Formats: sequence, structure tokens, C-alpha cells
Amino acid sequence: MKMRVLLVHHNDGVLLSHQILLKVFFESVSNVEPIVTVTNSPQCALEFANAQDIDIALVGLSFGDCYDQKGLELIRQLRTRCKKAVVILMTFDLHQDIVDAAANCGAHECLIINSGLEKFDALMDRCILRVLNRGEC
Repeated sequence: MKMRVLLVHHNDGVLLSHQILLKVFFESVSNVEPIVTVTNSPQCALEFANAQDIDIALVGLSFGDCYDQKGLELIRQLRTRCKKAVVILMTFDLHQDIVDAAANCGAHECLIINSGLEKFDALMDRCILRVLNRGEC
């Protein structure tokens, strides 16, 4: 099964580290062929979402100014375009107000960047289960 994953963050280091995490994760998953698209541009992410379905989107909270929270608007727009996509908000610092705002925008979960391989793998396991059981979500 092919699985389209969109990774969007303004920080190239975060993009690179999460590309590696995704590669390592999907090497351990049988019967899933990931197609990973990486961008640091919300506009490019939306263009990609308009062109094809997304199964999983990992979206950074901020783009540019570290407090701009443009990622929340991007999540809202991605959920409008790709209603079945599993969307994860990625942030360095997680507070309850961010969790609540992300949920209100349609994010399924939040990921603290640099929280470790074990937590990342557990999150991705849940994402894949959601994708496989989308009819029930």
C-alpha cells in the first residue's frame, strides 16, 4: 500500500531529522510504501494537497517568526482540502493552549520535536492505524 506523507516545517534541520525518522520508521513497516514530500513552504504544501490526496501530514507550528503559529492555519486548510488526512502538529514547546488550538484546527495529535525515536514511532503507528481505519474515524 502506498502512503503519502507530507512533512512541512520552516527549519531545515527539523525537516532533515524528521525525514530520517520517517525513513527509519517505514523501513520497519511491512506492506507500506511511503511517498514522502518535504517542504518548508506552507504555500507549496497547499499546492501539493490540491494536486493529490495526503494520508499523513506533519506540520510545524510556526513559519518564520517563532510565534506566528501559521501552522495552525495550514492545518485548517489541509483538513479542508484533504478531509481524510491524519494531521499532526509539530512544535518545540507544547502547552495546553497549543494543544487546544491544534485540535480546533483539525489536528489529530501533537508531536514535540526532539521527543525521541520511541515517541515518534508510537505516533506514526497510531497514524498508520488511523489511515487504515479511516472509515471509522
